[in-house]
Amino acid sequence: MGVSLNTLVFDKEGYTLDALNEVSTLLDVGVQTLMVNLYWNEFTQRWQLCPAPFPANITDDITSTKELHWDDKTYECEASLTVDLLVRVINTYLGETNTNIKVNMLQLLFHLKSIRIDPPKENMTSTETKDYISSFQPTDLSFVRLNNDTLNKAVSSFGSSLFTPSDLSSYRSSAYQKRDNGGFYNETRRSFPNLNTFLLLDYKRVVTSVIANDLVKSRYNYNVTSSDKKKLFIEGSSLDATIASLSDPDDVLKCNELIYNDQNSIQLYNNVSLKEHFRIVVDNNSTSFTNVTFSEFVRCGFSPILNASYYNVYDDEEDTNETSGSLGDIIDNFIPLSFWSWAEDQLIEPDRGLNMSDTTDSNDEDNDNAYDVDPVKRDVEYEDSHAAYKCVVLDENGWKVSDCYSKQPVACQKSGSPNNWHIDVKNKQAYFTAYRPDSCPDDYYFGTPLLSIEMVALMNYIERKNISYPIWIDVNDITVPDCFVTGGPYATCPYQETVTKLKLVGLIAPSFIVAVAILALIFCEKLFRTNPIQTNRKRHWKKAINEYVQKYDYEGVPS
Repeated sequence: MGVSLNTLVFDKEGYTLDALNEVSTLLDVGVQTLMVNLYWNEFTQRWQLCPAPFPANITDDITSTKELHWDDKTYECEASLTVDLLVRVINTYLGETNTNIKVNMLQLLFHLKSIRIDPPKENMTSTETKDYISSFQPTDLSFVRLNNDTLNKAVSSFGSSLFTPSDLSSYRSSAYQKRDNGGFYNETRRSFPNLNTFLLLDYKRVVTSVIANDLVKSRYNYNVTSSDKKKLFIEGSSLDATIASLSDPDDVLKCNELIYNDQNSIQLYNNVSLKEHFRIVVDNNSTSFTNVTFSEFVRCGFSPILNASYYNVYDDEEDTNETSGSLGDIIDNFIPLSFWSWAEDQLIEPDRGLNMSDTTDSNDEDNDNAYDVDPVKRDVEYEDSHAAYKCVVLDENGWKVSDCYSKQPVACQKSGSPNNWHIDVKNKQAYFTAYRPDSCPDDYYFGTPLLSIEMVALMNYIERKNISYPIWIDVNDITVPDCFVTGGPYATCPYQETVTKLKLVGLIAPSFIVAVAILALIFCEKLFRTNPIQTNRKRHWKKAINEYVQKYDYEGVPS
């Protein structure tokens, strides 16, 4: 999910330093894509965030807010708001989240536009034209230097966190590709690093892209340089980005084909999986996202960018829908819908799951047999009821936590073809037996959709086969609460090491044996100790006393 900073932040809050606080908040709540307009100021030959040029007398105070009029619009701008400051805010967030748990990937999308030198009247003399241009050229060079003169410099402050086209080329020619994407996803050489390689091995965090170039051609315009292409992914680059518009019927149709495909066309999903990596859809004021269209594009594998000024949002207190332009209301409405996997608010609710009546099979006798599973039953069953809401099912709204003992059909994924699914509605099992090899046909295994395209392919299969939800998928948090993993009930959490009784004994035994040995040695030392120094000392004094007595002792009473 992403946000247009111009529409939802700067146009409402002003192009000021205070507006950057909203950017920090967006990052903190989980927005991972920021779209912003970059304006090439032909007067100063610099990039800036404000859509209007500053007058020449701006040098009196660059931190004050100016009301600027340009192209029949009025803007509130601070000259001190620069691209470098925006990057600094993002870098602060990167530093605060640079841990294995919080680390994530961010996208910064640029829409390039021009602030043209457009004389107000025709047939102006050269002197008049020069005076007109000078009126928007600040004489203070320190102000001019606030902004960057190249795109390359605008993003260079990201440092080593920036993933560049050169990094992508190196990855595609290295052994990483084979290591990351074995089998199906290695069929194309236009692959992209998986998140483990991107975040935890290469320590990258940010991808910057130019998604639209509306620079006006003139003698003062900006030409993209080779240095820019080394730092940013420009249109037509190897990033394979797809930019869709919510107002374009063809783009909407492409998404609907994936969701409502009525043919067994695995190739349709395979083409998207192999050929497209960054899929973005942008709305506008005339056609803005609703909860339904937003969710559908997320399911299709698109990252929706909120680019409208107002949205129809749900009010929890009034239990009604209302039109709102508040950034907080808009984000609160769409953030829960931004996951292609989990159903809305699924992991926020205290009970974390469906009721038993929602997930258990109607055949009570069959469900009674689910409790015969011995291997992990003792670890997960509750004392008062045979229910363990620690396993995940798929229903029409996404993933939901359910009772591991309920019997459901099993989602079987084909080896080497992750968009190919099989479900046997007659073979209903508890989660603890679903991961066994005999639960799926040959060349299939108990699977989990790891990408949004795999998810939509599975849901399309369910719809075409008229299969009733819910369906087991291989996700659980049995070992460690709230750490959801794949690989069956014994899968371990990568963020917290679990200690079994056997492992605990193995950890304690060496230190226990050493402690017993030390105590035994101490006991033996106390029991059999002889101190030569102490013994000799006693003999010496005994001999000295005897010699003294013999020499000075008297018999009888002295006279």
